[in-house]
Order: sequence, then C-alpha cells, then structure tokens
Amino acid sequence: MNKIKILMIVDNLNKCDGIASYIMNYYQKMDLSMFQIDFLVSKYNNNNVCSEYRNVIENHGGKIILKQNISNKSIVKELKNIKQFFQKNHYDIVHSHIINMGYFYLKYAKKNGVRVRILHSHSTMLWSKNILLAFRNKVFTHLALKNANTYFACSHLAGKFLFHNKKYYLIKNAIELDKYAFDSQIRNQYRNDLKIENCILYGHVGRYNVQKNHMFLLQIFFEIHKEQPNSKLLLVGKGELEDQILSKIRQLNLQNDVILLGERSDVFHLFQAMDVFLLPSLFEGLPMVGVEAQASGLVCYFSNEITEEVKVLDTTRFLPIDDAVRWKKEILANILKRNDRTSAGEKMILAGYDIKTEVKYLESLYKDFYEKVKK
Repeated sequence: MNKIKILMIVDNLNKCDGIASYIMNYYQKMDLSMFQIDFLVSKYNNNNVCSEYRNVIENHGGKIILKQNISNKSIVKELKNIKQFFQKNHYDIVHSHIINMGYFYLKYAKKNGVRVRILHSHSTMLWSKNILLAFRNKVFTHLALKNANTYFACSHLAGKFLFHNKKYYLIKNAIELDKYAFDSQIRNQYRNDLKIENCILYGHVGRYNVQKNHMFLLQIFFEIHKEQPNSKLLLVGKGELEDQILSKIRQLNLQNDVILLGERSDVFHLFQAMDVFLLPSLFEGLPMVGVEAQASGLVCYFSNEITEEVKVLDTTRFLPIDDAVRWKKEILANILKRNDRTSAGEKMILAGYDIKTEVKYLESLYKDFYEKVKK
C-alpha cells in the first residue's frame, strides 16, 4: 500500500504553542509506515520552528515547508507561491490548523485536486483588536469553511463556535500520560534546582500573548503573595508581550518571587514541581496545558472563559477573569486541602486523554477519508 500523503498547515512549530504540542503529540505516536506527513509553516521566521520538533519530523522522513506570513504588502507574491506549491506537490489530505488564512491554502489545494481538505478548530474566538482585521478574519474564515470539506475540533465548544450545525469530528487533546504521572523524586529534584523547597509554587505554561492574560495572572499572584509570602510564581513560555510582563513584575515589586524560565522542553517535569496551576485565559478551545497539568495531579484554576469539557479532576475549578481578589480567596481557602496526585492518570484515561487510544482513532479517520475518495 502506498503511504497516505498528508500536509499539516500550522502557524508555527514552537514548544510553548499549544496547537504545535497537540499536533506533535499525535505525530510522534502515529504509524508512519502508513503515512507521509509534511508540515507547512505559514508564519515562518527564525523563532517559529524549534530544533527539537524539526529533528523529530526530519528523523521520521517528514519535510518542513517554510512560507512567509501572508500580509497586505506581499499578498500577490505569497499567493503565487502557494499556487505553485500545490501545482508541484501532490497530497491526499490537507489538514489546516489555521483558520482565516487557512482559506488560501485550502483554496489552492481544492483547485489542484486535493479531495480531503480538513479545517481544524482549536479556539472559541477569532481574536483581533483592530476592527478591520477582525472583519477580514471573519470573511476569510467564511471562505475557509467553504473550501474545506471535513471538520475537526479539539472540543465541542470549539466545534460549535466555528462549524455551527456542520458535522465535525472531535479529536481530543490527548497526551502521553506516563510522562506526566506524578513522581515525588522528580518533584524534589526540580524544587531543589529551583531553590523553592519550602515554597508554595504556582505555575503557568503558555506563550506571552494577549490570549493567555498574563497581566491578570500577575495581579492574581500579587494578591496571593500579600497573604502567602512564601509563595512563588513560575512562568514557562516566551512571546511578544515579554517586555510588558517584565514591566508588570517590576511594577508589583515581584522580581524575587516570579521565576521566568523561557521556553522549555521539560515542561512535564516542571509540572511535578508545582503545587497549583493557573490558567486565566481570555479564550481557549480546550487548552493542552490544562490537560497536562491535571495529568500531573495538580490543583488547577481556569478562567470561566475556558470550556468545562477540560475538567477531569474534582480539584479543577473555574473563576471569572475580572476579580483577582476572588481568585486569591478561592485558592487560599483550598490550598491546605489534601490532594492525592497519584490517582490522576486513571481518571485521565477514562476521560479519553490517552494518546495511545486517541491516535488510533485519528489514523482510522485518515484511512477512511482516503479510501472513500479513491472510489
């Protein structure tokens, strides 16, 4: 049997990007004797493909195709490049993880005979402060929906947001649960390395962008730290708002209490060191880090803008994004309650987040789509 050729279209391949992590979790568990999977990175710059992901993809025989971001200044040139790319390269399936700009890739894939064109919803909002850009995104999203013929979503909330009454397939944010299982030895080692043995460690993993709401996160920690001076906040990530975050930390006089680690490849170990995970995002489809944090047995506090579909553990709670004092009160009221971190794995399996099971479902969908269009 010839391999099924699949093109993944992504914004980036960064370690701290949830969509990239989602894709790579599945990619590394797929039976690549049946699939040839290449990656088209649509917003290429020197920081948008991490070396670890590049090595994994290339070692498995995949290609990474780099494209410049489509902008008003370069749109004619870039559309010509996209058109020529699909004229020269054949794929059985195109799987777009970008929405509005995904229109252009899906359009030329359709024109050049790609019969399975998947649009994948990972969010519940098309974010832009600029009114004109928001309108543009809405138009291009509508066109992307027209040029796709198959729909995936990471959660039902993300699926209903983008696809409304269209049929979609739920592909869960599954992970390798064994990697995240609680380990007291790793916890002690990392807490020792971070010099936080006697501290309460709050943690957050995510890109430094508007969506992740770091300014509010820092305000929450500021309120907590006033009453819990032995607390620390661990931030894992990088992004365009780094300078603003550093400025806010100085403004709140938290320089000695916020630990910034940048982008890390050992996040699954860093979860072991944490005591509480905070994710006050303005919007999410279904956050990968929320799944990972619960798999590590962490007490989690999410904003109520995040779908409750992500909740697996009884210790996971949802709070509004307009009241940092309420977050503090809720967290400190429950901080001393005993939490058995070792039982999380079994609950995650029952909730359908085991990658070993979910990857077989995704593979079966790809094969079914391919067989149907061959007939």
